[in-house]
Amino acid sequence: MLRIRSNATRVGASTHNANSMPSTVIRDFYYNAAKQELLVIFQAGRRYAYTEVPEEIYQGMNAAFSKGDFFNTHVRDQFQFVRNDDSTP
Repeated sequence: MLRIRSNATRVGASTHNANSMPSTVIRDFYYNAAKQELLVIFQAGRRYAYTEVPEEIYQGMNAAFSKGDFFNTHVRDQFQFVRNDDSTP
C-alpha cells in the first residue's frame, strides 16, 4: 500500500508533489507506485519518465530542499528513462 505524505496528493494512479518548488530546473514531478515510474517535468517543458524507481527515491525527492540537486545525485544516470513530452500524470 502506498503511503501518501501530507504534502502530496493523489492524481489518478500517481502521487503528485504538492510542495512549493522553488527549483530552477524542475517544474514538477509525479510518481506512479504501480509502475515504479517517476515522471519529471523540467522548466523547459520536457518530460521524462524514469522507470524502476523505488518509492524511497520519490519520497527523498519530495522531502529534499533542492529538487534539482537530489535529482542530479539520485535519479539522473541512475535509472533508465524515456522522453515523454506527450504524457499526462
